[in-house]
Amino acid sequence: MARSRMRVGSGAITLVLVALLVLLGFSFFSTWSAERVAVVEPPIAGESVPPAAAPDRAPLELAADGIPIVPATGAPPEHEGPMHPHPITTAHERIFRENNLVGALNLAVDLKDAPRIRELVAEYRQDYPEDAHRLQEGYALIGDCLENLDAETRARARHFWQTEIRSQTRRYVRRHCLDNHSPPLAQGVSP
Repeated sequence: MARSRMRVGSGAITLVLVALLVLLGFSFFSTWSAERVAVVEPPIAGESVPPAAAPDRAPLELAADGIPIVPATGAPPEHEGPMHPHPITTAHERIFRENNLVGALNLAVDLKDAPRIRELVAEYRQDYPEDAHRLQEGYALIGDCLENLDAETRARARHFWQTEIRSQTRRYVRRHCLDNHSPPLAQGVSP
């Protein structure tokens, strides 16, 4: 009995010693590497050192109360003290509007409301003709699948699935067009 206690005690002491050695080694290494990084070579005699280029900073715009406004782009200002956040630009408002439109489309898809999907896709195409994320085609295809899931619509959905790998609507096209086993919700019924 005394012998087993001694083994447990000596094992615990060994474990504590190993942990201490690891901690000491880590602290030595981190101090050593920090010192090596912080070393700066002095300039060679007779060699001129170019001055650091001062960044070009535009003067800060002031609000009506005299407090500066944080610029919307660029480097952080050197101003100390309170500042107003940068104003919401038209680009921000356009992004917010697109996000809200995509949210409404997602809700219409969840409700399986094909007429609402078509209405929102038409609005999306009018307001955002560039469609960088290829969402409009995917949502229109989902609307087609919800209204009339025939062989031609499935073929278009399969082609979309195989070619539009980066589209965020790809999984929804698969769910509603290729793996469609649930009947659409009745008109006017909400979950």
